[in-house]
Amino acid sequence: MEVVDERPAERDTVVVTTRSAAAGREVVTIRWRLRREGRRFRIVDVAQSGRSLAQSERASWEAALRRNHGDVGAAITDLEVDPRYGH
Repeated sequence: MEVVDERPAERDTVVVTTRSAAAGREVVTIRWRLRREGRRFRIVDVAQSGRSLAQSERASWEAALRRNHGDVGAAITDLEVDPRYGH
């Protein structure tokens, strides 16, 4: 993995862009959004091909809450049985 860019962003965050390419595979570019917490940074979002994991997760939660009329417990169960999120 190679860091190709690093830019400051809003509220103690920085966006770091990395690229990696395994032998025989296409190059993968990932943008990491990190937030400073004391002397460390914490990953708060990861984006690949323009898709933010945080935004995708938020959309999934919003849809589950809508399907379950705002019932948080039912939304959690809904997401647990969804093959994309379940265990």
